[in-house]
Amino acid sequence: SVDEGYLDDIAPGGEVQVEVTVSVPQYTDITSDKLTFTVEGEKTSVIINVITSVAGPNILEGLYRFFESLGEDMGLDEALGSSANAAIFLASIVFIIIFLFIIILVYFLTIKYVNVVCLEGIKEISPDEEAKFEITINNPYKYKLSYEVSAVKDPSNKGWKVSLDTESIALESKQSKTVTLTVKPTDFVKPDDWVEVGVVAKVVEKQKTAKLSTVTSIKGAKPELRISGMIHWPTSFKKGDKV
Repeated sequence: SVDEGYLDDIAPGGEVQVEVTVSVPQYTDITSDKLTFTVEGEKTSVIINVITSVAGPNILEGLYRFFESLGEDMGLDEALGSSANAAIFLASIVFIIIFLFIIILVYFLTIKYVNVVCLEGIKEISPDEEAKFEITINNPYKYKLSYEVSAVKDPSNKGWKVSLDTESIALESKQSKTVTLTVKPTDFVKPDDWVEVGVVAKVVEKQKTAKLSTVTSIKGAKPELRISGMIHWPTSFKKGDKV
């Protein structure tokens, strides 16, 4: 709207403050508009142009308007008394569905189908001995499942021979079975040699796996340890400094 006003009796050098209010409709596609402010005197006039920008709705406002429009299209605004009630009703239903979906997703992502346990996973033996590991396979699921069990090691390590006494088992719910892993040195083993052997249990019906690692070393062996990705501060230091 445009209003005209008159200002009388302004002394030379005097000032008068004029407030201009611009009202923006609740729903509009206009992003900006120009306001022309004209001051006319007896001998001169001044024209001032002001650009008013309309800030777009944020994410929450956009969602509210979407649900409000959807509620009006479905006739919920009449049934619930207002478009605001319809928007809140639809938003609540959507959020409840999303919440239930997240709960179901978390359940399926965290459910376990197999547990692999070994109470003694590190053994030291003589070159003429063999290490035996008792590996327990447990079915924590509520139904019967079948498992394929395998032993894996670095194929480049020729100094060791590994074997399992069982490679396939079926377990009822909450049932467990012990599998024996045997690790035996060969003629290629070195005096300070060691080997890491993993036991993998694969759930046939679910295509899920669980793995446990064991370590066998020759008595007196020194396993090769590597440290990577280490950082320190300060980056440079001298004797006696704390890092």
